[in-house]
Amino acid sequence: MKIFMKILMILVLGYGLSTAAETSLGKISLIQGNGVEINPDGKSEYEPAKLDDPIFESTTIKTDKDSKAEITWKDDRSHTIIKSGKEIRIRDLYQQTSDKKMTSFEKLWVSVGKLISGEEKENSGNVASIRGDDGGPTESLHWKSSEAELESAQKLFDEKEYEKCIEILDQVIKEDPTDAKKAIILVTRGLAHYQLKHTDQAKENLELFIKEFSKHLLKDDAQSALNELKEK
Repeated sequence: MKIFMKILMILVLGYGLSTAAETSLGKISLIQGNGVEINPDGKSEYEPAKLDDPIFESTTIKTDKDSKAEITWKDDRSHTIIKSGKEIRIRDLYQQTSDKKMTSFEKLWVSVGKLISGEEKENSGNVASIRGDDGGPTESLHWKSSEAELESAQKLFDEKEYEKCIEILDQVIKEDPTDAKKAIILVTRGLAHYQLKHTDQAKENLELFIKEFSKHLLKDDAQSALNELKEK
């Protein structure tokens, strides 16, 4: 009996040490919807995911048809979106990400998604500081992440329905051309045109955004994307 208990203790301690020794590969940095679940070690039961949950090689993440999540990897610079209706093992996802360098356009789209979802609220108060041509602040506008039209456009973009996405954005900017909406629309429309290989339209939208919103949260990412586009 004593020998059995010793063996059992060794197995338990060994499992605990191996789990504790596993290095975090990153964290969950964005959750959209209520159907994102995490299985921390690939062996436990799924549980609701939370922002900043650490992820490991053995972690599995599952999203329902109305939810998605974003992973920020340990270098704090690269991100991966887990789309709706997926069950992903982090070991496989990390390998794919390591083999592929994220482009400036992909990084910009990740930033747009954070702003639309309201995930930037923690860092910026969910307020975009809008600047005039002279670079001085003219007004502060709250970004409402629940705007149905823009969320619809975002979904169409994720589904690669870029032309339909642009149609919605064109309609929104005609009906409600407020600065907060216009900023997001210009960037998203530029990205959609880029995906359609409409180089001139992509440049036009990004350049106009940078000119009109020089202090916006997305300005640096938009500038990087524009520079990458001009190099092609």
